Amino acid sequence: MNPGGWSTTLASDASTVITHPVGMPGRGTPHAGIRMDPALWEEFDQVARANGTSRAAVLRAFVAWYVSRPDVAAPERPEPPKRERGKRSS
Repeated sequence: MNPGGWSTTLASDASTVITHPVGMPGRGTPHAGIRMDPALWEEFDQVARANGTSRAAVLRAFVAWYVSRPDVAAPERPEPPKRERGKRSS
């Protein structure tokens, strides 16, 4: 546990834990906007939830890895979602 702070663990990869020094998720950290195709954003939400996590937790873990924070492993890529035969994602 991180006294005075909080940690994020990706459910699909228990070895990826991001520790934040202050505040609570959504309360103690500034909001960061992102522009993305709405269909892709919704699909991202569905895949994150199916893997027991959230878009925010996945993005925080990715960014911490991307900037080479010490002791942060690359987030695990989930299995692709099952799609109905004959349907293509847009």
